[in-house]
Amino acid sequence: MSIQLRRRSRLLIPRRLSSRRTIRRTSLERSSGAFATDVSLNTEGANSFTLVATDAATNSSTTTVTITRDTIAPTVVVASPAKSSVVGTVPVVVSGTFSDATAVRITVDGVAATASGTAWQASISGLGEGPHVFAVEATDAAGNITDLQHDVTIDLNPPIVTIVSPVSPALTKEATLTITGTAVDVSLVSVKANAIVGTLEADANTYEKKFTITGVPLTEGDNTLHVIATDAISRTTDKTILVTRDSTLPVVSVVGPDQVTRSHAAHLVVTATDNLAVKDVAFFLFNAPTTAVVGDTLSLTITATDTAGNIASINKSIRFVAEGALTGQVLLDVNGRPIAGAHVVMTGSETKDTVTDARGHYAFPVNDQNVVMTIDTTINGLPTTTIERVVAIQSGAGTVPVDARLTPMGQS
Repeated sequence: MSIQLRRRSRLLIPRRLSSRRTIRRTSLERSSGAFATDVSLNTEGANSFTLVATDAATNSSTTTVTITRDTIAPTVVVASPAKSSVVGTVPVVVSGTFSDATAVRITVDGVAATASGTAWQASISGLGEGPHVFAVEATDAAGNITDLQHDVTIDLNPPIVTIVSPVSPALTKEATLTITGTAVDVSLVSVKANAIVGTLEADANTYEKKFTITGVPLTEGDNTLHVIATDAISRTTDKTILVTRDSTLPVVSVVGPDQVTRSHAAHLVVTATDNLAVKDVAFFLFNAPTTAVVGDTLSLTITATDTAGNIASINKSIRFVAEGALTGQVLLDVNGRPIAGAHVVMTGSETKDTVTDARGHYAFPVNDQNVVMTIDTTINGLPTTTIERVVAIQSGAGTVPVDARLTPMGQS
């Protein structure tokens, strides 16, 4: 006969006897055919006792009682899934081994496991994504209990990748690119583009991380970049973006006059071309015409910017010149000889005066389209007639009015 004992070191054995019996030479008294005694279980595991019953005629019979003492809790090992690992499917089969002196019952999260020899397993369903701790409990026949906490992470989906910058298709003049975005996954490991691994930063949302990938090289022309997010069980999500690199500068040319007057505009023809597209053309003029004086050089800078941000510029110098020149000669009316020292006044947007030279000549730079000329003098103490004329100026050219002839006043 075999008896299993739950955690106690002593056992009361009841038995009916028709005669006197002994347990290990301990004499037992019977009462109405029954006997009882306490025995000490000094050994962990099986403890055997021999019972000998002897009647008055010295006839005897023998029986052996085996009692198992079990005070040690079961040893339980969880072999799969590995502790702190990431699990990618449900239901999750939790399995392992056990050892104990007596029969063992194992549960996982309250679900009874099946056992075969010393191996056991339990299938756990209904698990959502995220951390989970399996509660493993092993109870032997003596009531000894072993509890285990076995943590894993449930990850059922591949990463979700959103690229924030650049927006595909993108255009840049730079040789390298920075890519930013977010990736959502329970067990995200890395985000990379063209083998360059980005940095990850926690975001406000659960399981969402911001990523930044810097220094992604670009070749001239179109570049198809693969942004790949990988989780702990090697599932990947591949997002592609198209980035065109254009480092070629626009070509700018300008055709137009090298001189300009105050009232006559200079018409310039600017041509800007690009291998892709020109975004804008800008003009920057230094020494504005409203403040320029004759002889100043105006500096004009023309810049062309293409859609990739490349900028090309060209400079053109334009000289600020007078509207024209006014020249003439003052003669004595009586004999046609030139008059030196005659007083000549030109009135327009400004008033200028001069005297004629020894040949009777005078000259003015002119910034007006029309001026008034006034000429007079004194000869031998006698004043001459005064000539006043309105003269039209030919822009950019010399205007020579009809010779002015003066007659001395009072001359007969």
